[in-house]
Amino acid sequence: MLALLATANVGSGAIAQQAPVVVDAEVVELAGRTEALSAVGELMANEAVTIRPQIDGRIREIHFNEGSHIEQGALLFTLEDELYRAQLDEATATLNLAAANSSRASVLASSKAGTERSRDEAIAQLRVAEARKAIAEKNLSDTRIHAPFSGELGLRKVSVGAYISKGDDLVDLIQTDPLKVTFQLPERVLRHLSVGQPVEVQVDALPGERFAGKVTVISPQVSAAGRSLQLRAEIDNREGRLRPGLFARVNLVISERDQAMFVAETALIPRGNDQFVFRVVDGKAVETKVRIGQRRAGKVEILEGLEPSDIVVTGGQMKLRNGAPVEVTGIVAPSPIGASREEGRSTAAERS
Repeated sequence: MLALLATANVGSGAIAQQAPVVVDAEVVELAGRTEALSAVGELMANEAVTIRPQIDGRIREIHFNEGSHIEQGALLFTLEDELYRAQLDEATATLNLAAANSSRASVLASSKAGTERSRDEAIAQLRVAEARKAIAEKNLSDTRIHAPFSGELGLRKVSVGAYISKGDDLVDLIQTDPLKVTFQLPERVLRHLSVGQPVEVQVDALPGERFAGKVTVISPQVSAAGRSLQLRAEIDNREGRLRPGLFARVNLVISERDQAMFVAETALIPRGNDQFVFRVVDGKAVETKVRIGQRRAGKVEILEGLEPSDIVVTGGQMKLRNGAPVEVTGIVAPSPIGASREEGRSTAAERS
């Protein structure tokens, strides 16, 4: 019995004095990170219209230069108006006569010298005359065509002296600041979306440049065909460098953090659907379950399980077990991966 106890004591001492495992380790890194959803779309004018006349007539004057910027209400075209002025004069004379007849019919009806029917007919004729005058006034005013909003004019399709009919195309008017971009995202990211979220747009015509904007509309209906949501954003274009119709790559920022935690991907130990790391605490390896986020350049974000001051084993952990003594050969300083916003981006697919 004594021999057995002695053997047991010797074994316990061997375990207690187990040689430490040599490992590599690094301090948890703090870095800024931006998470974005990527999509493609097409730039659209904020407002766009083809100027068309509401009446027939001959163009007398054109008051703009093609490609110029004009303000809301600016005069664009003047049509010959002699015919419409004559129609207004005729309508005015008819209205004056109808007003006089209506007045006389009312006096006669009041004195029983005329019938109520005659009075009612005179009043009806007065109303018809008023409507015809209003139409004549509207036609005369339509001989002067104004810009409905501020914007850039395109190429005109008519010349002075041309006879135009109601509905003919005259010139395009486009408002290019701000611009709109419409794009689609999968329905699974709905919880990340809200009006006012910032977006960045890139176009092939201006490589390397980014243009800022924000989400203005989220469609209330999910597309049954593609199971996707349609969104629209406004892009600042005060410098006028963008043009409607350009193909656009859209990054929609869904979260930004200045103090996200990152460790080397080699620190992760997958087990089923879970991820673990070994922390170095008082010279021993402590197995810790973590929840990970986005990945970037050999690093992985840690959402839960670690603190910024923790030291994490990045090499040699396959020899470790929970509570084993460790010898760290050197603490690796964090690399400056947070310096670039571009490296800090991820997509919805990476998160899923």
